[in-house]
Amino acid sequence: MRTVFIGAGEVSIGTAKALVKKGHEVIIIETDKAKIDELSEEMDCSFLQGDGSRPDILREVNPEQTDILFCLTDSDQVNVIGSLVGCSLGFKRVVTSIRDEQFEVICHELAQLPQLRGYSYRNILILQNRPKKVVTTNYSF
Repeated sequence: MRTVFIGAGEVSIGTAKALVKKGHEVIIIETDKAKIDELSEEMDCSFLQGDGSRPDILREVNPEQTDILFCLTDSDQVNVIGSLVGCSLGFKRVVTSIRDEQFEVICHELAQLPQLRGYSYRNILILQNRPKKVVTTNYSF
């Protein structure tokens, strides 16, 4: 399985380490070069320096060859924009983490966009600051 993470926060790194340990290919997109340098010493995965909400950066990780895009930064706005861009570029599955419940409706609308492109898509929304609420939306067209 091939996965891409936007952001090198605690949740991303913990999940990435578990996937690497199981033999999966992992790419982490991070803006902070010092963090990339530090993590590259301890993790056997690929890193890309840049803003993961930008289309040009996400294109570099080959969306059509990636199984899951994790948008797990500390910024709801970056996560939502990264998910929107990821959806438009053809990532098969997107995991979006948000803390502010105002973004929940937007994320559900985001999950409906693939019907315009005619492909299957699965969006997983992780709602932080609420007891373990995960919303999964499946779309097949």
